[in-house]
Amino acid sequence: MATMTRYEKWFAPGMEELRQRRVAELEAQLAQFARESRMPVAGQLRVWAIRNIPGEAEYFPVEQPGEGVAQTLILEDLANPFVTSNAFGMEEFDGGEWTEWYDEQGNSASDLS
Repeated sequence: MATMTRYEKWFAPGMEELRQRRVAELEAQLAQFARESRMPVAGQLRVWAIRNIPGEAEYFPVEQPGEGVAQTLILEDLANPFVTSNAFGMEEFDGGEWTEWYDEQGNSASDLS
């Protein structure tokens, strides 16, 4: 009887549940590492805001669209006499880069506000 390699053992019949558990553990560890190191993960969202265009963008992490971060920033800007213009949007981390966020119907964050 031939000895199985580590690779063969990992993919042997009956190992599916163990593999799935281990993959879930590794994904959780990666997500924790990303949170602690502030590395973005796929699907992560952030609101960007530019005050006094063409100023620098500020970024605010959000868990989901519609949290009201942009609305709060807009109200702050309206109360601040030193802010003469602004722009807002939302981005999603996808494919290793930040891209403008769109919902399933193709609406951007500004379309929904």
